[in-house]
Amino acid sequence: MLTQCNACGGVYQTEQNGQEYYHVCPPLSAVELAAAVDAGAVTLPDDPATGKPETPAAAVMRRSYERSNKRDERPAKGAGILRDGDGATPIVDATPIAAPVTVDMSKLKGGVTPSPVATTPNA
Repeated sequence: MLTQCNACGGVYQTEQNGQEYYHVCPPLSAVELAAAVDAGAVTLPDDPATGKPETPAAAVMRRSYERSNKRDERPAKGAGILRDGDGATPIVDATPIAAPVTVDMSKLKGGVTPSPVATTPNA
């Protein structure tokens, strides 16, 4: 079933490749942290190198900022899930998105060298 997390906005299938999927909200992104700072909900520490408050981009590279309403669907000991957070909403009559995504690796900063593929000889 296609589901949307009410805390982080993530959309996911509750079953993927025949396996149950347990959603866990990710930490705040730099953009989300910047919005929280602008709203006065978070105060960033001073950057030791500059003596000025860290930028949200630098802050998320140094530490994790968890959502106060985080959802964690991993099974809890006993019954239920670890944390309901703001809940989740089933998306009814939804067609899962199955469009391929193509990434031009040569455009990434510094380039990317593909890892060699290990092969196993046939026995």
